[in-house]
Amino acid sequence: LLARLALTVGDTSASSMMEDVVAKYPQHPTVKYLSAVLYLQQGDSTRAYNLFEESLLLENNDEEVQLAFASLLLGLDSLKYAERIYTDLSLQSNDKMRYALVQAEFYSATGQLDTAAYFYGYHFNKNQDSISLTRLIEIYWELETFDSVMAYAALSRDLLGDSSYGDLNIARALDKQNYYDSALTIYTRVYETDTTDSLVASEMISLQRKIAYLQRQRELQRILADSLSRTLPVLTF
Repeated sequence: LLARLALTVGDTSASSMMEDVVAKYPQHPTVKYLSAVLYLQQGDSTRAYNLFEESLLLENNDEEVQLAFASLLLGLDSLKYAERIYTDLSLQSNDKMRYALVQAEFYSATGQLDTAAYFYGYHFNKNQDSISLTRLIEIYWELETFDSVMAYAALSRDLLGDSSYGDLNIARALDKQNYYDSALTIYTRVYETDTTDSLVASEMISLQRKIAYLQRQRELQRILADSLSRTLPVLTF
């Protein structure tokens, strides 16, 4: 316990304490795990990797060791191995919600966004938590699934207790889909609640310029069409 505490707080005595513990209990799975943690802190990922595996061979259901090892594997790009551990953790645990979030974070970190969205969605539907909700919004932005962005952004208004985050995401999603007037209405409402928000002001001004440009283009097209209709001969049969 003292060795674990020294490792956790980064005490300089951790190394010598671990030497004593290893000498007394060289085959204890927790000792091998703590040794792996020490080597990780010293930057020796190879020795840490081997010790994690040895610890799990002696005690393969230790969730703390599995999570730490999976985190190392993720850092080493051993994605299939890490995925297997996360899946095993989910199957063996009674806390399915906890590991739904762990799996979501893994798939998000490895760029498997559709799968990450599934696990974040599963966790959110059961817990209505802000972490899953905001990650879902971020992922659907990356996937350019704007309807889903707006749906979860609308839910965030009540859940986060602040409507501006949800409204901004809805306005941006409407802008991306060329619903400029609707987006401008929401930007204006958000800006009126806090006129010091320079980001909202900047986005609103940018959208106003876009709308003005499109209006000018439509007017030019109308003028050109009128001009052509006056100058081209009328064909009769």
